[in-house]
Amino acid sequence: MSLEREQHRALREASQWYARLADEQVDSDAERAWRHWVAADEANQRAWQYIEAVSQRFDGLRDVGNSLPVGDTLKRLQRRRLTRRGSLKCIAVLGVTSAATWMFAPYEHWLAGERTAVGEVRQLSLMDGSRVWLNTDSSLDSDLAARRRQLSVHRGDVFVEAVAGKSPMTVTTAAAELSCERGRFALRGGGDAQAQVLAVYDGRVDLRTRGGQVQQLAAGQQCRFGHDAIVAVEAAEPRYEAWTRRLLLAHDEPLGELLSELSRYRHGIIHVSPDVAALRVTGSFPTSNTDMALEMLGASLPIRVDVPLPWWVNVSAA
Repeated sequence: MSLEREQHRALREASQWYARLADEQVDSDAERAWRHWVAADEANQRAWQYIEAVSQRFDGLRDVGNSLPVGDTLKRLQRRRLTRRGSLKCIAVLGVTSAATWMFAPYEHWLAGERTAVGEVRQLSLMDGSRVWLNTDSSLDSDLAARRRQLSVHRGDVFVEAVAGKSPMTVTTAAAELSCERGRFALRGGGDAQAQVLAVYDGRVDLRTRGGQVQQLAAGQQCRFGHDAIVAVEAAEPRYEAWTRRLLLAHDEPLGELLSELSRYRHGIIHVSPDVAALRVTGSFPTSNTDMALEMLGASLPIRVDVPLPWWVNVSAA
């Protein structure tokens, strides 16, 4: 699991635990399960710290500590006897804030010359005639000096349409360096050194990982790679190009994975019930209107899509 997905998973589960622990009917079994969840993973601990810190902004939660839940956090939550409605209000704002602050983006992302907001897809025209698209919540810097054409991707996804020039177009990420004389290719997960994808649609691209692995991809090929490894080459998937047209493509994909991807284009949290997460989905969905995408899924699958509060979507069995 990529770092970003792991952080999103931890924050989503921490929000659910917060709502459960704030319920008046919480029992000792729930408390033990919660403590086990926190102790199981460092990401869980950081997520809970974040939940506690943000919760202090709400009236009635002033006495919730901002340390790890090893003391009397649960007792203080229960003493306030929060209603479930009050808990969900907190979760709604947690969803808003998390989109802006939770992902622990590297400082290069915030200082980058080009950066997109959540839900934004932008096309850039470079001085050499090449074009670059940035997907939602992505960033890069460009260096187009006379003897070099280089893009440094700090976070997210990019699609590059490189024209022929005096030097190859190079793209660097946390995991590798790509080089292309001319061509069209997509790079997914620029900020994740362990789970990136390169898909080539025209021309050839040379890939060299930071660990020294080398692979050349021709048009119609893609591979997954990390800092030290390149996974077997396979056919390039259309979805890595489709996002430039504001489309999210799914081909026999689990609903849970599709909604995880859709959540990248909107603020807040999409919670998927386990009993529907494995439903298979095929189709094309607009990322420019995620509410419409959710409506389309609700109309074609045996699911119910509820939005009890802004920034919180619940998907369950119909």
